Amino acid sequence: MIKDRVRKNDGFTLAELMVVLVILGLLASIAIPQFFTVIKNSQKKTDETNIRIVESALELYRIENGEYPPSATTFDGLIDVLHDEGLIRQESIESANDREYELYYNVTDHTIERKAITTATE
Repeated sequence: MIKDRVRKNDGFTLAELMVVLVILGLLASIAIPQFFTVIKNSQKKTDETNIRIVESALELYRIENGEYPPSATTFDGLIDVLHDEGLIRQESIESANDREYELYYNVTDHTIERKAITTATE
């Protein structure tokens, strides 16, 4: 007779909750590093795309004017010149991860580079 009675469960046991938490912890330990890897890769691809856009605009400027912009000595100065000429829409372009990298304009060979920001620790 006792076997015929249906036991009503009002909730989960502590063991069941612990198993669920362990499974969630394992999934999080796998997913979180992958998420940060995807973020880093997307920031790098964004920088590469921005560099290609600026280099294309710079070449178009050279073709139209016969020379590279003589007044542009920094990356921001180059962006100002290209924006004023109507060759790019953005008024400013920064690295996607502006805490770790900056974009530089090399005046000697007229290329755009992505360089790590170095901080001196003393």
